[in-house]
Amino acid sequence: MEKFRARCSMVDPVTNQPRFGPKMLAKVQDLLRRYDDVKVAMEEDAPLRLQGAKRTAELAQQQEQKRLQQEAREREAEQEREEQQRVESLAAAAQTKREQREKERAEAEQQRKLEEEEREHLNASIPHGNLGLEMGIAMLRESTGSEATYRQSLQKLLVVVSNICGHQCLLALGFKELQQGDETQPRDVFVLEEPDLSEDLDVWSNWFDELKEMQNLVEAKLS
Repeated sequence: MEKFRARCSMVDPVTNQPRFGPKMLAKVQDLLRRYDDVKVAMEEDAPLRLQGAKRTAELAQQQEQKRLQQEAREREAEQEREEQQRVESLAAAAQTKREQREKERAEAEQQRKLEEEEREHLNASIPHGNLGLEMGIAMLRESTGSEATYRQSLQKLLVVVSNICGHQCLLALGFKELQQGDETQPRDVFVLEEPDLSEDLDVWSNWFDELKEMQNLVEAKLS
């Protein structure tokens, strides 16, 4: 366009006439005028177009930030749900284990009480002294099934396999069946309490004489 603009003022060096004729000059000048109008309009619209493009870019950036924030919130919510489920599962498992331990403890305590009641009943069921010893020996004879086994059991008194009759003999002698040790490793023992000689000589003498009488009774059964 600048070339056309320059030729509008040029003249022929030979004829000294303008390069463009009147009609051509009018067309070129009209073209240049329209070109200038468009150029001015474009230059005036350029800031608006730039502002619109910038606004469009800002909106796109804001939408992208909102999308990323929404995804981050969704991921955080999902992680919270998973953590809540994990905590609830652990709590349920711990509760189940506590209930199982409590059930086992209650069953063990019930079994311990039953065994304690059985021991107390057995301790109370055999009279102390010769009468109780006679009862125990009679039960021992009945349970052994043969004279040889009966005599062997009577000699050892506690070496009686698979029956409790030897216990009655011990109870009759004055022993008490007790449970010692902790809950994990309990053990049954027989304890014979000897009266304190320094406190009461008569009580101790009676206790000793009674043991001697029962010893004689056992020896008599072996003769």
